[in-house]
Amino acid sequence: MKNKILAFFVIAAIAVLMLGCFAAKKQPVQPTPPQEQPPVAPPAQPPTVPPSEEKQPYPPNNKSAPPQETNPPPAPVQAVLDANLSSSGDFAVKSLFEFDKSKKMTMRKVTYDKGYPNIVETTGNVAEDSRDGAVMWKMTTGSIESGNDVVETIWLSKEALVCHGYEKTVQGTVVSTTCPLLGPFGSGRTSKNVKFDGYQNIIVSLGTFDGAKKYEGDNVTYWKLDEKPFPIKYVINNGSNVQETFELTGWT
Repeated sequence: MKNKILAFFVIAAIAVLMLGCFAAKKQPVQPTPPQEQPPVAPPAQPPTVPPSEEKQPYPPNNKSAPPQETNPPPAPVQAVLDANLSSSGDFAVKSLFEFDKSKKMTMRKVTYDKGYPNIVETTGNVAEDSRDGAVMWKMTTGSIESGNDVVETIWLSKEALVCHGYEKTVQGTVVSTTCPLLGPFGSGRTSKNVKFDGYQNIIVSLGTFDGAKKYEGDNVTYWKLDEKPFPIKYVINNGSNVQETFELTGWT
């Protein structure tokens, strides 16, 4: 009997041990928690351009297209006409011939042939005219020389009163189209101005005047009174010789 009981306890112990081992095998394996990864920065985005700065395609002939490069505008015409003249001197030549105040003048012209004077009465008319894209003074002077009708037309820049066109006809036939080199309007002038040379008493066709203003320009000497629109006298010199003398006789 004792042996049976002992065997029973041995069997029971073995069974308990087997059950414990079986239970241990049945426990689930806990997974290893994942390691935390460092945060990954999002990919960089290209900078955005405001709509006003975005380049827009311009269709052909679109008025909103950017302007094309062009050549710089040309200099004003009057400035080009007188570009070769300096500003040396005290007073502008145009202050001696005040075409804004008077458009008609009569003058006594004296030329010299072998020392003998030749006197000619001239009448000049002045008007504005367009020539070569510029507004100029057009002065037409008529006279009778050696029994022939002589008409001289000269175009002057309004700023400097320099010749930029000339025509001389005798009995209706054109004999010259070359600007005179000498004189107050000559193409040989080098300055827009004249130099003041003091006061002088003078006797001319209009009478005797005390204290007339004297001016020296390019080969020309002028005498002017403030109340007269034109010089009462001017002399054109060719070197040391007097070429022509003009004296004012009237104006309107």
